[in-house]
Parts: sequence; structure tokens; C-alpha cells
Amino acid sequence: MDLVYGSALLTIVSAPDKSDINQSGLPGYRATSQSREQSIRTIGGIDLAVPKPCLEDVLSYTKWDTRGWTFQEAHLSRRSLFFTSQQLYFQCSCGIRCEDTAGEGLAYTTSIKHSTTLWNPKNRHAADAEINWGDLFLSRAPYEADTEALSAHDTFVAAYLRRELSFASDILNAFEGIAKVLAKSMGTPFYAGLPVRWLDHALLWQPNDAAVRRQGFPSFSWAGWHGGAEAPYWLHAGSTRKLVKWWRVEAGMWIECVTDTFESVGKKDALVERRHMEFDGAHLTSAWALATVTEVASFGLSLDVAEVEDAEMWSHAQHRFILDCRGKRAGLILVDNTWAVENISTTRLHNFILLSEAKRCRNDNMTPFDETVYEQRDWCLFNIMLVIWHEHKVAGRFAVGTIHCDAWHAAKPTVTDIYLG
Repeated sequence: MDLVYGSALLTIVSAPDKSDINQSGLPGYRATSQSREQSIRTIGGIDLAVPKPCLEDVLSYTKWDTRGWTFQEAHLSRRSLFFTSQQLYFQCSCGIRCEDTAGEGLAYTTSIKHSTTLWNPKNRHAADAEINWGDLFLSRAPYEADTEALSAHDTFVAAYLRRELSFASDILNAFEGIAKVLAKSMGTPFYAGLPVRWLDHALLWQPNDAAVRRQGFPSFSWAGWHGGAEAPYWLHAGSTRKLVKWWRVEAGMWIECVTDTFESVGKKDALVERRHMEFDGAHLTSAWALATVTEVASFGLSLDVAEVEDAEMWSHAQHRFILDCRGKRAGLILVDNTWAVENISTTRLHNFILLSEAKRCRNDNMTPFDETVYEQRDWCLFNIMLVIWHEHKVAGRFAVGTIHCDAWHAAKPTVTDIYLG
């Protein structure tokens, strides 16, 4: 779809309001709805008019803006003509033109006030970093910085997963066009929806809904779960460091994932280079699988829910402290509400695998560990994954969190082959 929309001279979009969705034909072509009328008054010889909403606001009231498959149509099209219940809009990467506002003489670098009629979220040249935070700029050229590329990826995935699909099996197909463009601009292949070059970061996605598996897709990917997903809220893009090597299944073979490290990990290389990987061929039967040699350790979870800033954002889940062998706070993890009630007790331990190193940069400045026990410093955290074991030593991802590296080492973890499905 990236070639279809990217090569098209113009994409014509029918986007009526949800209240007008049963009307046939393009909105406004035959019958004029009340919403298309514009209030105009003449006062003292001056004609005054109430401007129409900006295109983004108009689309937010349409069914078109909620569908998973139209996400590619919106972001891969070079030029689009929108027939809406309000008016006609033309959009390209340089600007927006519409029926109620004259803007033909404006340069593409003109700064347009956010949410006004001619404001264009696709125009990165006129963007304000403070006001336009979270807007989607799909670059077909290489990103200037790795952190910029990773932030763009995170934003696109989160926006896509807010949309709806009629068939759950379309979860990756409806994103494939976006992934192909990102693969070129980020300089990396994608695997099960994740950028291989930044796999250490991509594995840390957090769910926005209850933990319900999507069958036919791997648990380590957001594609393997129903509902939305976001980038790890406790990390800025680029705040991870590699600790292990990953392999992926492709065409019946184990292929090494060549990943980036944002900073040298020094002595940690001993774990990465422990031995040459010769994984069990029995695990090649899955369409998607990851394998690594990493550390495994067991920890308990707190009975009390951790109080975090903006906790209402996760109505489906709750934060629990990860406890060391003395019952001290050593880390933090977000787990599903139902699972927490059924699986957390004072005696139960849970299995975790080591993923990567993390720089402490939580936006709410909450310390996930007991500072009277563990020292606060920049790179003092490990990203870890709570796993559930299946047959043939295959681990399934359930949740991802952080733990103080000293607590991890004190748990005397064991090194083993891990297969993620």
C-alpha cells in the first residue's frame, strides 16, 4: 500500500460525519447538510464569518478516522481531497486549502496557528515543538537523529492501535505500508511489527487495555494483544543499552538481529558474547519467534498497589512493586487487574528475564525502588520481562517493568537459552 498511495497523484476521501454516514455519495455533492452552512454577518460594512473547524477536528467526528485500514490512506497519500460534512479540504505535505479560507499565497514554511482552518499536522516545516507534540510526521527520507526516528515510530504505533479492525488477523497487514516507509527512513527491517535495529527498546511497549491475547501473533509484539499500546512511559527514546543478542526466525532459520546500542555497555559484553548460538531447531515451526541467551530470576510482587502519577490512564491495570528477597521495593511493573487478583500473594514468586539496561528518566520522578537500600544513579535500572512458561521451554511475555541492577544481581540469576513466542 505504500507504493499505491505514495505513487497516486491524488487520493479522494469520503469522510462524512458519523451522523451523515448513511447518506449515499460524496458529502456535499448533491444535498447540502446544515453543518455545511456558514454563519456570515455584515457589521458596519464589514463582512464577518465564523470559520469552519480545521481538518483534523472535522475528521475526529468521522468513522473514516477510526478504521485501521484508513490509517495508511491518511499518512501514505502525498495529496488528499477530503469530502466532509463541513466543506472540501485539500491536503498535502506543504499545506491545507479549503473552501472558506483563502491561503493560496502562503509559503509552505508559514507558521499556522494550531487548530485553525489552514493548520496542517503533516507540515513539519511550520511545526512548533511545544504545540505540535504528538503530531505524526511520516518521513520518507532518513531521520536526522536516531532518537527522532524512534520517537516517530513510537507515535505512529500508538496512533494506529487506537483504531478499529473488523478482522483481528489484519493487525499487521493494515500497518504494513507504514512499516515499509519507516523501514527505509529508520534504516531497519521490521519483525512482527517491531523495528529490529531498536529491538531492545521496541520490546518495552506497554498495553493500554486489558491483557487479552490475539491468536496467531507472538506475545512479545503489540500485534499479539488486543487493544492499544504505548512506548515505555519511564524512558525517553534512546535511554536503553544493549545487554543481550537476539535471534529471529525467518524462512525456517535463526537470523541474528543486528541492533543499535545508544551507549557502550563496557563489561556487560561478557553476557552478550557468552557463546555461539545454536538454538533448538524444534522452535523453528513458529511463524514468529525470538531467541537469546540471558539471565532469569524470580521475584515477588507487592500486595499494595503503587501510587503513580496519572494512574487513571491505566484503568485496566495497576502498578505493583517488585520485591527483593527481603521484601524491599526493588522495581516497578504494570500488570493486568484480573491477573493481579488471581496471581499475586505473599508467597508466590514470578519469573523474569533480563532484557536491557535503562537510564532513569521517569517523567513523574517517582523512584521505583527503596532508596534506603539501593543507590540512585543514572544507569541503575534493568528492563525486565515477566514471562509465563509454555511447552518446549517457550516463554510468553506478560508484562515489562524495571528493577534496580543491584537487586537483580543479588537474586543470583541463572543464564539460559530463552525462546519468546
